Amino acid sequence: LYGYYDNPKRESLVWSEDKNEIINFDILHSEIIGNTSFFLSGNYFKDDGYRMGQNISRKRISANIKYFPKKIKDLQIGMNGTIMEKDDGIFLLWESFDHGYTPLDSMFYRKNSLLYQLNPYVSLTNKKSEHKLSAQILNVSLNFNETNIENDMSSKIYYLDYKYKHNIESISSDIMIGASHTTTLANAEIF
Repeated sequence: LYGYYDNPKRESLVWSEDKNEIINFDILHSEIIGNTSFFLSGNYFKDDGYRMGQNISRKRISANIKYFPKKIKDLQIGMNGTIMEKDDGIFLLWESFDHGYTPLDSMFYRKNSLLYQLNPYVSLTNKKSEHKLSAQILNVSLNFNETNIENDMSSKIYYLDYKYKHNIESISSDIMIGASHTTTLANAEIF
């Protein structure tokens, strides 16, 4: 996808002589080799924005792998993962009515973020029951690129989940039990 922002009719709103572009690019590949399936996708997004300094750049890669062992018929082992990096600009107040797309004092803030997650899992299923153990590691880090202030923020989440499901034919019902655990580590100097 490609596009661009046209200049506004009111000349006082024009803040750049360059063409402000929008670019979005996706790629995808999936394949099965033997008893293993692979999936890989990527995305690149760039938006120069129509307001000064409020541009966005984002890169993301996601992957998925599933393995079905031949020796244990109903066993599935897998891992999903994503990593994304984003950089964007933010401003709250505009210069004036005549310069509505320009930040006050031409000041804007940059925000950099990094997100990644990993989701491993194991599943064993037969005609009457299912066992599933899954986990997630999620990390989100933000940096607001301001000088003189420590303002990095981050959060890490660790999640573990076990589920057991069993079919009871005599009463035509399923029973499900399980347990979950979550640990969150958060860090922020300011909110």
